[in-house]
Amino acid sequence: AEEIAFMMVERFRQIAPVKIYEIPGNHSRQTDYTLARVLRAGYRGNDDVYVDASSSPYKFHRAGINLIGFEHGHSVKPIRLAALMANECKQDWAETEYREWHLGDQHRKGSSKPSMLEEQGVSVEYIPGLVAPNGWHRLKSFSHQQRGAMAFVWDHVTGPVARFQFNISKYTHLPIGR
Repeated sequence: AEEIAFMMVERFRQIAPVKIYEIPGNHSRQTDYTLARVLRAGYRGNDDVYVDASSSPYKFHRAGINLIGFEHGHSVKPIRLAALMANECKQDWAETEYREWHLGDQHRKGSSKPSMLEEQGVSVEYIPGLVAPNGWHRLKSFSHQQRGAMAFVWDHVTGPVARFQFNISKYTHLPIGR
């Protein structure tokens, strides 16, 4: 995981400055935190890589008129996320027009309850999981969820522009580096 994380950061650095927000999951909190600390140490003094390895279970990113929150999704109920964002980021809330949360706990894209896809002007979106199916996934009936990564394009002035999904199921058995 460490080698892959550094490879990803190096690849992204060729395009733009990189910001990493460590969001603890419900299965590997200490490992997630440790990997973020390793990345932060590895890029200490590097102006184009920022790693937020703070202990907060949720993080926020402001980009122009956009405010994006990140949380794993197993701790805070989606209905509470709009108020959490408004209270935690008062000034950013007042100065932004587009607000969204990205969660990962459901191991699929979409929302756990379509009626809650947007609450108080804040969208809540679950992101597909990257992890290959394992025994726990089978137990919870997540074995057949589509694995993938999402990329979001936000314009600082006009808001969200595009979303892209990359499906990784076909590349499960390729060696690292391909």
